[in-house]
Amino acid sequence: MFVWFAVSLLLLAGWWLRIGKEKGGFGQSCPKKHWLSIFDVGLVGLVYVGTNVLLNHFFGANDPSAREQLNNRTLGGLIGWQFLMAGIILLVAKWRFEAGLRGFWGKATQLKRTLLLAGVYFIAATGLTLLTLEVTVWICQWFGYEQVQRHVLLEMLSDNPPLLTKVLLVLSAAVGASLMEELLFRGIIQNFLVGFVVHGRKPVAGPNPEADGPTELLNKGELWQTGRWIGIMMTSVLFAITHNDPQHMPALFVLGMFLGYLYEKHGNLPAVILVHGLFNSMAVIGTLSQNGG
Repeated sequence: MFVWFAVSLLLLAGWWLRIGKEKGGFGQSCPKKHWLSIFDVGLVGLVYVGTNVLLNHFFGANDPSAREQLNNRTLGGLIGWQFLMAGIILLVAKWRFEAGLRGFWGKATQLKRTLLLAGVYFIAATGLTLLTLEVTVWICQWFGYEQVQRHVLLEMLSDNPPLLTKVLLVLSAAVGASLMEELLFRGIIQNFLVGFVVHGRKPVAGPNPEADGPTELLNKGELWQTGRWIGIMMTSVLFAITHNDPQHMPALFVLGMFLGYLYEKHGNLPAVILVHGLFNSMAVIGTLSQNGG
C-alpha cells in the first residue's frame, strides 16, 4: 500500500509540474456546451432526494440502522432506483446539451484512450484517496474516536451473505452507484456550476481603466479555467457531503477532485464512471477477500 501511495504522489507531482505549461491545467480542452439551468439541476435534485427518501422509507436500503432488513428484493429495488435515476439524467442531458448525449457523454468511441485514462487516473486517485482516508482515521484515533465507518453494503458483504445477495451487492456498488453518481455529479451538477461561475460574473475590464485605477484584466480563457476549478471543487464538496459519512468525507472530496478534473480535462464521462466503478469494486473485493470470497 505504501508503494501505491508513493506512486500516486509521484504522479501528482508530475502533473503539478506539467500544468505550469498549461493555462489552468486544462490545456486546449473546452468546457461542454449546454443550456443547463438551475431549474434542471433543481428538478434532478428533487427527484433524486424524493425517490431516495421513498427508498429509505420503504426499504431502508441506505440506512445502516436498517441493515438487517435488507434482502434480495430491497437490493433489487435499490439497483432499479439507481438505473432509473441514470435514465432520467440522460433524458435531461439529451435535452439540454448542444450535441445531445454525444456532447454530454464525450469521447466514448475511443475505447483504448478511455481505458488508458481510466487506468492512470485510477492509480493516482485511489492511492491519494486511500492515503487521505488513512490520515483521517489516524487523526480520529488521535482524538479518541476509534470506530472506522463502512458503507452499509460493505457491512452486508462482511456477513458473507448468499451468492445471489453478493451478486446484487456488487452490481449496486460497482455498477449502479458509479453510473448514477457520475451522471449526476460530474455530468449535471459540475457542468452547471462551471457554466454558472463563468457566466454569473463579468471579466474585470471596465470601459475606462484609467479612471477606475489599475486593475488586473481577466480574459475569458483565464475565467474559464478559474470557473472550471471552482465548479470541480464545489461538486466535490457536494459529492462528499451527500454520502453522509463524516469520517470518509475528506477522502471522498479528494476522489471527487480527480473525477471532476478527468471529466473537465478530457471530456470523457465513461472513463470517469469506470474509475469510480473500479474504486468501488476494490472496496467490494477487499471485503469479500477478508471473508474468503
